[in-house]
Amino acid sequence: AETFSAEVRAVLAGTNDAEAFARKVYAPLAADARSTPWIFRFPALAGLAAAALLVIALSYMFFASRPVAVLAESVAADWSGKPFSFGQGIRPGLVDLAAGYAELKFRNNVVVLIEGPCRLDIRSVDHVVLYRGELVANVPKEAIGFRVDTPSSEVVDLGTVFGVSVDQKGASEVHVLKGKVKARKTGSQSFVDLKENEARSFSNDEKLAKIIESAPDKFLRVLPGASERQPLYLHWSFDEGQGLLAKSDGNHGGATQYPASLKALAPSCELPQWSNGQFGGSLYFNGHSAYGTTAYPGIGENHPRTVAFWVKVPPPDSMRPVYGLVSWGSMAKVGSAWQISVNPTEKEGPLGRLRIGTREAQAVGTTDLRDNRWHHVAVVMYGGERVDVSTHILLYVDGRIEKTSKKSIHRIFTDVEGETSRTVMFGRDLGYPLDDVKVPAKLFKGWLDEVFIFEAALSREQVECLMRNNQVPTG
Repeated sequence: AETFSAEVRAVLAGTNDAEAFARKVYAPLAADARSTPWIFRFPALAGLAAAALLVIALSYMFFASRPVAVLAESVAADWSGKPFSFGQGIRPGLVDLAAGYAELKFRNNVVVLIEGPCRLDIRSVDHVVLYRGELVANVPKEAIGFRVDTPSSEVVDLGTVFGVSVDQKGASEVHVLKGKVKARKTGSQSFVDLKENEARSFSNDEKLAKIIESAPDKFLRVLPGASERQPLYLHWSFDEGQGLLAKSDGNHGGATQYPASLKALAPSCELPQWSNGQFGGSLYFNGHSAYGTTAYPGIGENHPRTVAFWVKVPPPDSMRPVYGLVSWGSMAKVGSAWQISVNPTEKEGPLGRLRIGTREAQAVGTTDLRDNRWHHVAVVMYGGERVDVSTHILLYVDGRIEKTSKKSIHRIFTDVEGETSRTVMFGRDLGYPLDDVKVPAKLFKGWLDEVFIFEAALSREQVECLMRNNQVPTG
């Protein structure tokens, strides 16, 4: 059908004469029969045939090129090729996403979430080809048979949720998140069935698929909704330049009641030092005695939030294994603490990258912050009933969304009311008692400036506005 459509378009481009059009379309058939079709002996009938063919061809071209999906949602989306806007219809063809996330909803109710950099070829309402990047397909029962091809594999859905990733060499992985799929190496004869929590890898250099460990944490599966235009917030500017308190402000009820007290592990130890910042002043933490505490309990349970600030981290040779740039909550359970750090341990992800989480529940970014330069960072969590580290958190560095690694499948339910809960702290690891002077290595070394805590999940545009202007974005 696609070939026929292309040939008809080529003929149409070359003639405006109905009879000539009909003759060109039927010429190959006539050549096979070695005779002129009887219809061409009657010009009137030939004209009618040409008109009928034209209607058929144009109808096919209309249905073949009409939108098969719409852009349902996007976050920090940068398009390499043709850009798409919210609600825009997407016709068969290439979709190039340089960075960020986009959710495509197909006419058959299949929802495909792609993560940039991603190159996706939409062939039809039930067939796509992933050349590079990652996608998650959520396929309802009425769309069973939805197919995802890659340079090295073919995946056919059997009513499920599954993730597919393709690297730069065309090697691919298939991870079943729910239900069942069948998959095979491109061009092979037989499919293998994969169930929930099963995965396979496929390579053009290998004849058979490999059984690999299921890694559902590789894939983001939910995107945030619209952000509030005027969210509640608290702000610490660190502009005082002297004294033992860093004042708080904002539109949160009692905003001025949460100043940060500048403290040291022992009376004889050095306190945080006032310094120059990205906007006005900042605080310098020495990494062995200085930290700050507030009376603000933080945002609890699974409520949405955004924490944004400027940070300057010394080079790698000065780094110590410490968590805790901005922290609150409890270490009693996995997922009950909210702690933002510069990742200090290689087993949890690349060193020196932005990290959110505690213990087994973390997500780690890709930008190395240890260059003694100011960076603007933001951690966004959008709320909901099933909030998860791997699916509900976005990291930004210098206004750009981070591609995260080592994402954990753990629910977030920040405990701000328990006996072991801590209020918001700066530069201090939650995992150690406040009066423990034996753990000087568990303190942050570097500079902090302009800390904002919002009771909302900010959009990319709001994060960029905050970074540029150091002012609360209103929409």
